Amino acid sequence: MGSLLQHARMEALIEGMRGIVDAENPQQRLEEILAAAERLFPLRDSAKHMNGRDLGRLEPTPDHRPEPQTFPPARRVPPDHRFTNSVVLLHNITW
Repeated sequence: MGSLLQHARMEALIEGMRGIVDAENPQQRLEEILAAAERLFPLRDSAKHMNGRDLGRLEPTPDHRPEPQTFPPARRVPPDHRFTNSVVLLHNITW
């Protein structure tokens, strides 16, 4: 925001506060200023964030994933000691 616009806003705020403080009935003057502000700055409808728009169907969609397959339990195979010993021997070799 430009400094000239910021300065003008500050002057308007200070003048408004002076008008309230210097009034014979400050409470009444404040209420008059608030009523004028509400007329000058009405709340407008916003077009942002889908305000007032039809959002369509909001229910969750059905799950389209297939049913999980079930497999028979794995059977335990006894270890082959010949293969295990070969891996241990290869592991001990330094390259």
